[in-house]
Amino acid sequence: MRKKRIVQSPDAIPADSEAGRAALAQGGEAAKKVEIPGVATSASPSAEVGRFFETQSSKGGRYTVTLPDGTKVEELNKATAAMMVPFDSVKFTGNYGNMTEISYQVAKRAAKKGAKYYHITRQWQERGNNITISADLYK
Repeated sequence: MRKKRIVQSPDAIPADSEAGRAALAQGGEAAKKVEIPGVATSASPSAEVGRFFETQSSKGGRYTVTLPDGTKVEELNKATAAMMVPFDSVKFTGNYGNMTEISYQVAKRAAKKGAKYYHITRQWQERGNNITISADLYK
């Protein structure tokens, strides 16, 4: 007999964020929008049979940047960010080769301000190869 895998939305609010704790305290429909740690999401890797760490993800496919000091900062998608309230934002310009580099630069600035999550709100090309990035920060 196969056990049915419980799947939750990749747009769920992180349980350990300020918005997640507030929604859980409110209960009802609000609490249903909070991710359940340890439950797979439709965005996490799936396989009929696989090692536990490959098929179960409490972070639901969220991109996590680990900084040199060990601090972890996660990128939120648009739907999740829309359900949360940013406490600050960052805006900076630089010459970055790819999205991984941009994510690292945002995460570095987010961590400096005490954020656990970020959502890139805008990025636009400046003169030459410079890119200006703005991002909202969440606790």
